[in-house]
Amino acid sequence: MRQEPPVFCDRPCGQESITYCPKIPPSVRRSPRQTIWILLLLVVLASGGVLLWGLGAGRLVDWDEGFYAEVAREILETGDWITLRWNDQKFFDQPPLLMWLTALTFQLNGVSEFSARLPSALAGVGVVLLTFLIARRVGDPATGVVAAVVLLTSRHFVVQARQGMIDVLLTFWICLAVYAYLLVQEGHPRFWLVVGIAGGLAVLTKSAAGLAAPAALLASITVERRIRTTFRSRAFWMALGLAALVILPWHVMAYMRNGEEFAARYL
Repeated sequence: MRQEPPVFCDRPCGQESITYCPKIPPSVRRSPRQTIWILLLLVVLASGGVLLWGLGAGRLVDWDEGFYAEVAREILETGDWITLRWNDQKFFDQPPLLMWLTALTFQLNGVSEFSARLPSALAGVGVVLLTFLIARRVGDPATGVVAAVVLLTSRHFVVQARQGMIDVLLTFWICLAVYAYLLVQEGHPRFWLVVGIAGGLAVLTKSAAGLAAPAALLASITVERRIRTTFRSRAFWMALGLAALVILPWHVMAYMRNGEEFAARYL
């Protein structure tokens, strides 16, 4: 009978010069990359189950959840994606991104409680996934799993993610910017572009509150004494340009249509 060759594994088997383990069959071994993909899939499935199951049950919660859903419905009714309205009155209290996304889900899936909450719930899934990725980056896969589980078992986060509110969507963009910045620190400057887009979308989600991510990253750059290196990076300046391209068009068009009324109430 032909003897099977030994199967190499990632860790020594107790002897200094031996780097294989003949006792582990090929079907059991997993490469680190395969393990990470399996963990990512489990995180997405777990967070999707918690945040999406029964999402349409119950009426919209007063005040903000119903408010934003009505603004989104009136976008479709009027066809005006620039000047938001609530009860046919101009609405300048928040930037439009959540209402735009909700209007799209209304258009695709019909006006319902489920559609009104879907953008926030999907953002919640993204936040859990990014929490895993960030914790894994600064620790290890086990740290990422623990961080994701802690977040997914936090009642306040789950409640917010299952309502059609702005906060979890904002948190998603901030987490995305932080994760991309970690990749920049690891020697991948092109991810500055992701930082810029995420920062711009954060501002388009909740105005000045969206500046939390850029402010935190600027503080990190300052403390780590990376200002000179950062300012010399072409990707950094391209990221600022992308952020401006995301932020400015709606603000400029809303001002051109509504003038000082928009400036006074929004700013």
